Amino acid sequence: MSDGTGLEEFAKAYPGRFFDVGIAEGHALTFAAGLACEGLKPVCSIYSTFLQRGFDQIMHDIAMQNLPVVMTDRQGGAGRRDGATITEILTCRICDWSLT
Repeated sequence: MSDGTGLEEFAKAYPGRFFDVGIAEGHALTFAAGLACEGLKPVCSIYSTFLQRGFDQIMHDIAMQNLPVVMTDRQGGAGRRDGATITEILTCRICDWSLT
């Protein structure tokens, strides 16, 4: 998914620091939490519409442990650039809940 998230150049430049888990959003977030537990500063990029698949991981594995995981969002908002199924207006609320 490096091309869809804009990380293709990074993946080529740093192959040992880029991990593509495909469409396993929950796994990506738990993996990022594990890396953060070991002292790393992971950046996790997920398509907005699929972020709800990782809601529990955001809350329990990252936010409640106050782990330094940076999450980036791809295609959030109410626009329909890629069709009705690739929009997610709730992304901001999901991330807002994890901060409180």
